[in-house]
Amino acid sequence: MPTVAFTTSDGVTIAGSLFIGPAGGPAALLLHMMPKTKESWAPLAEALVGAGFGSVLAIDLRGHGESLRQGDRRLDYKNFSDAEHQAKMLDVEAAVEWLMKERGARLDRAVIVGASIGANLAIRFAADHPEVPAVAALSPGLDYRGVTTADAVARLRPKQAFFLAAS
Repeated sequence: MPTVAFTTSDGVTIAGSLFIGPAGGPAALLLHMMPKTKESWAPLAEALVGAGFGSVLAIDLRGHGESLRQGDRRLDYKNFSDAEHQAKMLDVEAAVEWLMKERGARLDRAVIVGASIGANLAIRFAADHPEVPAVAALSPGLDYRGVTTADAVARLRPKQAFFLAAS
């Protein structure tokens, strides 16, 4: 499994683990919970590749794991303001752009999966991109440091599959 890196629109270097499956298979983006990292998704990523997914990308959100630089500034999620947590949407957008450019992924054949704050980010991304056919959210919250979900869920389209697991 290769490690990849790309830069967000606001200059944060994001690290990811790429799991490669059969050519032509759909893509998946995996967004971790706090305080986890991309490595926490390895068992699911391997299962998705085994099920026929062509590209599965698990990323370290800004301030986590290996995604600790914004230019010369060191990032640590423990010290983030609400605005810095909300800026993690830029990480998601950059990851999807990377998948499309480097792996030939298409949004209409991609699944976004997230846990906790990653779930909130996944829901928001799918709501903003109606061509995404499915989103899976594990323990999302209604408002995680300003990353809200009720408004985003209301914008999901009838053809978008929404899988939710929470207590």
